[in-house]
Amino acid sequence: MLASKRRIRQRLWRLWAALAIALLAAPAPAQEATEEATVAPGEPLAYGEVVQGQLTEENPAVLYHFAGEAGDIVAITMRSDQVDPYLRLMDTAGNVLVFDDDGAGDLDARIGPVVLPEDGLYVIVASSFEAIVSEQAEIETGRFELDVTLYEALPIGYPGEFEDVLGRDEALKVYWLEGETGDILRLSLESDDFDPLLVISEADHLAQPVARDDDSGGDLNALIVPFVVPASRPYLLTVTGYRRYNTGAYRLRIEVLEAQALAFGETVETTLSSEQQAAIYTFEGRANERVDIVVEAADRLDTTLTLFGPDGEQLAFSDDANGLNPEVRGQPLPEDGTYRILVQPFRRGSTGALTVTLSLSRESS
Repeated sequence: MLASKRRIRQRLWRLWAALAIALLAAPAPAQEATEEATVAPGEPLAYGEVVQGQLTEENPAVLYHFAGEAGDIVAITMRSDQVDPYLRLMDTAGNVLVFDDDGAGDLDARIGPVVLPEDGLYVIVASSFEAIVSEQAEIETGRFELDVTLYEALPIGYPGEFEDVLGRDEALKVYWLEGETGDILRLSLESDDFDPLLVISEADHLAQPVARDDDSGGDLNALIVPFVVPASRPYLLTVTGYRRYNTGAYRLRIEVLEAQALAFGETVETTLSSEQQAAIYTFEGRANERVDIVVEAADRLDTTLTLFGPDGEQLAFSDDANGLNPEVRGQPLPEDGTYRILVQPFRRGSTGALTVTLSLSRESS
């Protein structure tokens, strides 16, 4: 029943958004100036403009729109001390392109930075978390602040280390990273001045972030490891503070994790730790061979196993094939080349010893 209600609600949102855009496109009636900034019908938000809004029982969502150009890198931020902000970005047909709940930290919402795919109008729906996820909750009411900001991304490569400062008037910094399919990276963001937050997003289409971390690096620092690059395409790295108005110096480091060569019939031992949250191996395989990969961990360490082909595409994944241990058996290899094995804890931060065994399957031709 709840899922059905949510589907009905989504249809209503689309109809409402389409109708609202039609109204917004109409000429605006004359309005008296008020103390708080508001967006009149037909008047788009400008980049960098900060507007004040209010959620009420009669209006649990407020709609804005802005004109964007293809290639613009924008972030939409909604902050409030009175409600739990929730943001959606829509097209003019009412289709949800991307959404966010707590992307700006402190329960505040932020969409992006994202790269706009085309010229045109984009619709922002500002509401509360409870209004979206709960059918029975009381409607949150209160004031909020919203802005749409245009950013430039600094191109960077890897491996590399980059130092910069998040200034008093800057909510975030954006970097442009060209990734290669199958590369396995360790990204760390450290600061002695503030609690850093690191976000990785695909730059070539609107989507939810592919990775995000706040405190996995210890001492409130951010750490994403391993990050397996899904495809050869550009990615946006966003550096920001978990707390509102965080500022100060930071260091962003990107490392390529080295793999250990593994031979058929070999068993290797390793230990996962806070510094080494992944074990990576390579082996040379031939087309039509079938392989067995078995992981055995001590002390009830729960691990996962992923096998990547020579082109970086995922061929197999296993979690709890034998108790908490993963294994892949009889996996066919599609081509000659170098294959990668990635073993990591199911729960980030888990540690312990394990062994990995690689062998040719009896079914191999």
